Amino acid sequence: MIKHDAPIVSIIIVTHNRNEKLIRLIESILTSNFPREKIEIIVVDDASNDGTYDIIKTKYPYIKIIRTSKEVLPSAAKNIGISY
Repeated sequence: MIKHDAPIVSIIIVTHNRNEKLIRLIESILTSNFPREKIEIIVVDDASNDGTYDIIKTKYPYIKIIRTSKEVLPSAAKNIGISY
């Protein structure tokens, strides 16, 4: 059982052209036992061209999504998310 005074957990997700898998991952996180108000999800969209940014912005307006203007690869994208 999760305590009500649980800390906020930040989850950083890096993605590139995988919007369907990203949605499944987000849904899995949101249906976990951890209280939704204690979860912060940060998505770093590494210059996807499959509509990932717009899909996440529309479907999950409470999720912070950062989009790179050019592909920076996973390690740099993670650092962007951590900096946020």
